[in-house]
Amino acid sequence: MKIAVKILKGILLFLTAIWGIFLGMLVPLSLIIVGDDMGLDPGFSRSAPVWLWFINSFVFHLGGTLMTMINKMKAAFFMAISGIIINFIVFHLMHQYYIGSGDTQATMLYMPQIFISILIICIAIITQYPEYIRKKELEDAKKAPSILAENSSAVTKKKVRKE
Repeated sequence: MKIAVKILKGILLFLTAIWGIFLGMLVPLSLIIVGDDMGLDPGFSRSAPVWLWFINSFVFHLGGTLMTMINKMKAAFFMAISGIIINFIVFHLMHQYYIGSGDTQATMLYMPQIFISILIICIAIITQYPEYIRKKELEDAKKAPSILAENSSAVTKKKVRKE
């Protein structure tokens, strides 16, 4: 299980370097800085979808990857879920921006980040599942202690009374 997590973390780091930093942060940043000179629709470079795309990439995808690398899996899980939700909001805003124009200039460049979020969620589930099972077993053992077990409190009380 640890080998699988290390492999997934390596893939995550590689994909974050390509998709998260390049497509997620440098493309919207270049659109914001020089978008009007690139021949795009007027006002698109400083529109809400581009800014949300940049902020989402920086905070949720890059932050989720960093949280994964320092083993803060619950924070990474919730950042990945938030990143997916905001990606779909950006998707909707991009399509609202281009309604009627028939043009979809930069509407799909942010979508590969969903795969980064799915990887973060998979890593978080794989690493947290054994801990969840262990906690569940402890709770079940506390709810109904066995009278056949030697370390059970009921058995020790009976032994003490007999002496």
